[in-house]
Amino acid sequence: NVGGSILDSLLSKINPSGRVVICGAVSQYSGNLNKGKVEGPSNYLKLAERGAEMKGFNVMQYIYKVPFALCGMFYLYMRGKVEVTEHIEEGIKSFPFALQKMFTGGHIGKLLVEVNGSQ
Repeated sequence: NVGGSILDSLLSKINPSGRVVICGAVSQYSGNLNKGKVEGPSNYLKLAERGAEMKGFNVMQYIYKVPFALCGMFYLYMRGKVEVTEHIEEGIKSFPFALQKMFTGGHIGKLLVEVNGSQ
């Protein structure tokens, strides 16, 4: 889910017969996605040089599998094979810090801000 210079670095080091899956490009999410100039990989010829491939997908291509995936995940959850982890920040004043953690990896699992009426 990267793009820009990180994708270029990856392509310069890609293994023979390697695969790159494209499902997003966070480097392009600056508010102008699909508007104006979008930067693409400049090292794309490394794919041909090393016999590698790059393929894109969109979650909507697999939407028909969602009911099966949910049933499977629920089954695993009920057997104790899937653990739901929550990181909870307390109070509305913690929101800016919680938002920062979303983008810096400062949490594990679902990040929540608990806001109750007494604060």
